[in-house]
Amino acid sequence: MIGYVYVLCSCKTGKHYCGSAGEPTRRLEQHNANAVAATRGKGPWQFVRLYEFKELKAARKAEFYCKRQRSANVMRALATGTLEWPPQFAGQVVRQLSSVGRAADL
Repeated sequence: MIGYVYVLCSCKTGKHYCGSAGEPTRRLEQHNANAVAATRGKGPWQFVRLYEFKELKAARKAEFYCKRQRSANVMRALATGTLEWPPQFAGQVVRQLSSVGRAADL
């Protein structure tokens, strides 16, 4: 199953959030419905960037890698598409999409 790492931007605070999902459109709806504890009350959220991975498992590992870095620089690089993925992920990224807006824009 294809997996995605997504980067969201809060329209309310301007902060970014990254996550992974098999169905990013559905996941964005959950974020905007306050069904995700980490983003509850901080939205509405919009997609900024979406990375498509060959497998959902690889996307989950990439999300964990990014969050483990605990760095604003990593989040900024994710959001702008300038992150250089470590070798274990570089071959797994199929493509990246960027859009400021709703899920339908991607």
